[in-house]
This record gives sequence, C-alpha cells and structure tokens, in this order.
Amino acid sequence: MNELKTDLQLITPCFCAGADQRQAEIRVPSIRGQLRWWFRVLGGTLDAEREVFGGISRQGEEEKPMASRVCLRVYDVQNQYGEEHELPKSANSPLSYLFYYAKVSGNRENIFRFRKPGWLAPGSSFTLHASFRHHLESSNLELFIRSWQTFLLLGSLGLRQTRGLGAFAEKQLPTFAEFQQSCRKLCPGIKKWYVGNVNQAPYICSNWKEAMMSLEAVLGWIRQHGFSAGQHGDLPSPLGKSSGGRQASALHLRPVLLQEGFLPVFFYTPEILAPESRNPALENLLDNMPFKTPYRQKNAKDSVDDRSELVLRELE
Repeated sequence: MNELKTDLQLITPCFCAGADQRQAEIRVPSIRGQLRWWFRVLGGTLDAEREVFGGISRQGEEEKPMASRVCLRVYDVQNQYGEEHELPKSANSPLSYLFYYAKVSGNRENIFRFRKPGWLAPGSSFTLHASFRHHLESSNLELFIRSWQTFLLLGSLGLRQTRGLGAFAEKQLPTFAEFQQSCRKLCPGIKKWYVGNVNQAPYICSNWKEAMMSLEAVLGWIRQHGFSAGQHGDLPSPLGKSSGGRQASALHLRPVLLQEGFLPVFFYTPEILAPESRNPALENLLDNMPFKTPYRQKNAKDSVDDRSELVLRELE
C-alpha cells in the first residue's frame, strides 16, 4: 500500500490553531501527533514509532535524527468559522462544563477563542492524504494503517479533544452494527462504552449538541461520585489534572456520527496515565452506570427531577 486518503467533516466545534492562535485551522502537525498517539496506544514500541514517524537526536545518545517515512497532506479545506453566539453563553448554560477551558484559555493574552475566526464549526471539511517515502517493515506498516483507521473511527483534533471537541466523520457513515464491528477489529484492547436508553437501545441523538449534553452529564456524574481532579485541578485522577504536573485525561468523550444519528461514546486509555492516577474502580463505576441528562450541579432544593434517565453500556 503506497497511500491512504479520506474525506473528513467536523461534527463538533474544533479549536485548533497554528502560530496565530486567533485563527483556527486544520494543521498537519496536529494530525501527525494524534496518529503517533494512536500508534503508541495500540502497542507500537519506541523503535517502531521512530521508524514510522521519525525522531530527533538527543544529548548523550548515539541515534541520529531520522526523518518520518510517512508524508501527510491536507487539502480541499473548506473552513466554516463559528460564531460566538452558537456556544455556551454563561456558566450555567448547557455544555458550559465541557467548553469552559476552550472559552477562557488564552484570554489573558487577548486570544478569545470563542470569537470568529477562533474556531471551526461543524460542517468544515478537508481531505487527508498519507503516502510513504520509504519502505516500512510489514508489522509497522500494518500498525500504522490500524492507527490511521482507529483515528478516523474515534479520533479528534484540537483543544479539549478528550472532551468531545474537534470530532469528525468520514463521508461514508457506518451503521451502529458496523461501528461495533470496526471497534472489535481495530482496538479490542481499549474499553469503550456508549450511552443507551433504559430499554438497552443506543441513545441516538439528532444533533451534536444533544450528544454532547449526554456526555457532559456522564462526566458530571463521574465527578460527583468520587472522581474529581480537585478544586484546583491538583489531584491525580484518571480524568487528568491541570496543575502540579499536567496529566491528560485517560477518559475520552466522543460523539460518533452514524447512519442512525449521533451516538455518545466513551473510551478509556489508562496506559497513558502515571501510576498514581490509575484507578480500576472507574471502570467498575462506568459499567452499566445509570445517570440523568442534562447535567446540573446537586441542589438540595430540587424536589422534582424530570431529566431523562439513561445508562452507560459497554461497547462489545
């Protein structure tokens, strides 16, 4: 196989930028970084990763710099820049919990990401192309292709990509059954869940906002039941921490666009965590976890709770 190519369309807002942080854009380095991350998560060794993606020389080491054997290119870019009024307006608005960091990060440097052209709206599209400069060992080529396919299935781009932002879909949408089959084939070692109704059917949403609201509700429920990064983001947790040595979340929120509609999905990669952040109790909590959407803070004055009852189910 000499090349790979696919047409992609954003399905949730994407906060991605280059040198000019006020201008959102789809960038090859961001995509390369995500493919490299998937290659590692799916079992690639450091030597294999270096052969595929290249590497730099380090002080005290004999290894010479190595160029990447994979050439990535983005073209036919159709950007649709989002408007500020399309995003959560206040701290109590639906989705403000997921969008908060994207809204405030950079403001001190006069980088207001909510403003146009700071983010790309759903419907923005581009073509992604990969070609190979040199021969790759068959095992590394096979793993790169699987990383590519898993990235297209569950990947995302930009700021807060672990929280459902920057998600995309290929033009040819799978059915729920086909999505299940692809997950079993490509990443069987990664545990995944989907939001379901109480009657066990997948909770199919009509738009990305509805799907994100259910993901936000799950995340809020998890934080209220023993998994918090602390008031200042300083506690080791599978959900990550933002101070005292930043740790990315190992729990990923991902709306997936199927032929049936938008399906809210979670997947978990504990191997990226420092040992003190790992907690097997999280998986036990998520299995068949009941919750209610939309998310809201606990309030002792609530006498009636009329939110929808849903459940998190393992994607088998």
